[in-house]
Amino acid sequence: ESFENNAFVPKTLTYIKIGGTNIYDNMFFGLENIEQIETTKTVKYIGNNAFYNCKNLTTLNINGYIEKIGAYILYKCLNLKSFKMGANV
Repeated sequence: ESFENNAFVPKTLTYIKIGGTNIYDNMFFGLENIEQIETTKTVKYIGNNAFYNCKNLTTLNINGYIEKIGAYILYKCLNLKSFKMGANV
């Protein structure tokens, strides 16, 4: 299963807690209203450009054991103030 260019993510969303095992390529690309993102401990993969150009993203908390992080996941996230990764990342 794949989500292309955040087709299923409401554009007005400001906070999201992500579960499952994968954050696919471009999943939150360009969602300008998102301010806070948190992953559950089940997430293992963060795809390329996952949060690319999320201009209002201020907080990203990655929990659990991430096995692979793609390229440019935070590119153009210029307002990011807090980026936390779990001890097992």
